[in-house]
Parts: sequence; C-alpha cells; structure tokens
Amino acid sequence: MLHRFDISNADPGARMRTRDGGAIVTSDRFFVHVRARARAPVHGSVAAHGVRADANAPTTPTGVSATTLMGAQCSSAAVPLLVLHGGASGTCESFAMRIAAEATARNYSPSVHPMNDFAHGLPSGSVVVFVASTYEGLPADSASAFMASLEASTGPGCASSPMNPLEEVLFAVFGCGNHLWRGTYQRVPSAIDALLQKLGGKRICERGEADAAGDLWGALDEWLAPFWGLLATRLNRSSTAPPLSPSMDAAQPGMLRVEVAADVRAIALRHGEMGEVVVVSNKELVVPTE
Repeated sequence: MLHRFDISNADPGARMRTRDGGAIVTSDRFFVHVRARARAPVHGSVAAHGVRADANAPTTPTGVSATTLMGAQCSSAAVPLLVLHGGASGTCESFAMRIAAEATARNYSPSVHPMNDFAHGLPSGSVVVFVASTYEGLPADSASAFMASLEASTGPGCASSPMNPLEEVLFAVFGCGNHLWRGTYQRVPSAIDALLQKLGGKRICERGEADAAGDLWGALDEWLAPFWGLLATRLNRSSTAPPLSPSMDAAQPGMLRVEVAADVRAIALRHGEMGEVVVVSNKELVVPTE
C-alpha cells in the first residue's frame, strides 16, 4: 500500500479513541483518500542528474521514480540509481522496491523498472542494480528482451549492439531462485553478471543469491549490508544514511505519519517467542537430476 499509493486523511479533524488497556477504536468519521502513485519516466529523473539517457529507450517506461516511490525528497547531490527487476511472481519487483527505498534513505535517487525497459541500452555512467530470477532455465518475460540484447552484444557481429560498450557502468546483480531446481538454479542472474562484466561493466560486489527454500528476505539483508559501503567507496561518498530533512520529517496537514520499525521482520515473525528444535531426519521429495 505505502509503495504504490498516496494515502491522506479525508477528515483532518477526526480523532482516534482508545479504551482501557490501550485498544484503539476507530472513529466513525475516520476515512482516508487512496490514490495510485503516478509512474514517472525514468529518463527524466536520470537526465536531471547529468546521466545521459539513451535515445532509443521507450519514452514512457513502466517504472517508478524515487519521489513517487516513498514520497521522500532527495537532495540535489543525490546519485541516480537504476534498480531493474526481471521476475514473474512479484518477488524480484518487491526486492527492487526494497532496495530503492533504502537507497532513498541513503541519499540516492533510485528508479525501479522492468529490465526490458532498457533492452535498447543502459545510460552511460549509470549505477544499476539487477534483481532477476530463472524460469525453466530462461528469463522471465519482463527480462527476456534485455537478456537477448546482452547475448547479442557478446556474440558474432556485435560491434554495433546496444549494450556495447559498458565501461562507464557500475552494476550489481542479486538473483532469486530455488535450489531444488538444481539444473537451472541462478542460471539467469549468473549469466547477466558474467555478460555485463564481459561488456566492460564494473562489478560493485559479488552476485547475491536468495533461495526460496530458505530465508529470502534474510539473504537480501545480508547482501545489502556490505553493498552500500562498497558502492560508496566506488563513488567516493559517505555510506551512512543522512538524517531526515525538515520537509521529510514534519507532518503535513491532512497526511498520515508513517513510522518504520527497524526490527519489523523480527517482530512480525515473533522471533522472541521462538525456541530451538532438533531435526532428526530430512528427506527430499524431489528426484535428483542427472
């Protein structure tokens, strides 16, 4: 909801009531307006910060800019960051939105897009994070055109291909998958990582992996922990998140204030109530591939 919609209080005079014990009782007059966030072209955001947009790229890509993503305002010194996703189930896009949200807090200016929006080439000098998955050994529909361009750029007769060269591009790749599909696990993310480097791209950090048979979000957290510091080193800038500006921190009339809990995952999963167990046996229900 918070990623995709603007939410405002329909009646700023409405108040919430509480009963004994602190239980919240909604006022009869409490209503909200919900409006879908506008989808801004990525090249308007990128070009505004001095990065050349590709003339062949689509004029109305289906991406989300930094300002529409979280409603936050980046400073004029914010570094543009492309977060491109290629999946079918929504997991890759969710990861991309999470990366972009954290980037905004660290004074980057992120834009989230399907990979196919940049099948005609990446902006020169850009910083790009890819989040991709594999489906029966192939890329998802939202990444197939981009993957085809990458492969064509490294094959015979690739001198005039759209992805060549990428010497000024910084990139990182995070892959989603399930290790039970042993023959194709992480095939597409691995290929993207290798092809981008072959075309001259500069890898920011080692490729990350999330296994659906394990802790998906935990894997992303572990990968992001060193990522921001490595990226900051490449760009010669601070890796710490700046404090909120007054315009971001001050409550606007009629707007709902949102506070993000740092340990929300631990709270939601009730880690404090968990105890250790011992696995006495484990049997896989998948026939091993040859």
